[in-house]
Amino acid sequence: MKNAPKHCRRRPSAESLPQAIRESLTPEVFKQVRKAGNRRKRPRRDIHPLIYVLLLTTWCCGDSLPEKFEAARGFYVACCPKRRRPGKSFSGFEKILAKLPMPVLRVLASALRGRIETLFGQRLFCHGWIPLGCDGTRQECPRSEQLERRLGSGGKEGAAPSIWNTSIVHLTLGIPWCWRLGRGSKSSERSHLVAMIPRLPKLALIVADAGYVGYDMMRTLIESNVRFLIRMSSTATFYTEQDTRLTRFREGIVATKSTCGCLPTWRIVGA
Repeated sequence: MKNAPKHCRRRPSAESLPQAIRESLTPEVFKQVRKAGNRRKRPRRDIHPLIYVLLLTTWCCGDSLPEKFEAARGFYVACCPKRRRPGKSFSGFEKILAKLPMPVLRVLASALRGRIETLFGQRLFCHGWIPLGCDGTRQECPRSEQLERRLGSGGKEGAAPSIWNTSIVHLTLGIPWCWRLGRGSKSSERSHLVAMIPRLPKLALIVADAGYVGYDMMRTLIESNVRFLIRMSSTATFYTEQDTRLTRFREGIVATKSTCGCLPTWRIVGA
């Protein structure tokens, strides 16, 4: 049929973990990673096996990190037989990893987010926006001497040390986009969200619960041109253009709009 729509040839999806890793960790990604950081501070070993084994340890099973390293190392050797070996012992791998500059890991994370946008394309969008959920949670850590010294007791006497993890995840695909860690007893998920604004994609729509209510935070989101959908609560205070007396709390939609500058004012719709 002449008027039939022409369908673009879709690239076949990866059918195995090695294929999926190769689609994400492309030669262009490694090129960006190798350029990052100071050359004098780069590890002597090749960055390729180091990054591969580091990521594979998150999927491999094992009762300890050395066991996970052995499984990841064996997987890497089987998938990349012509590449340089990633080392024989976990202690040596840990020492090389400790010398890896942080800019290298930051560039790696940024490059992977770019690959996500390239691989998924329009599947990231929902009604013209990229929906990203943001939430934080406290996670307990092992009771090691080093963690207890650095993280404390989590605000309660005798409690295990903990970290606060604020993550941004794509709501329809379930892909972690970025995250930020802090001490479990002294962290603010609002400040974490503000710190992650530069990592958000264009046309991002942040969806969050009532824990992210705050005038300063929402003003920062508006000034950064980030759209958001945040659940309000009865404890939130709103300043309207006209005096509105409410004898009781009523459910409704709260919308924001910019007036002079980028400072938000509030308009209660359907309350």
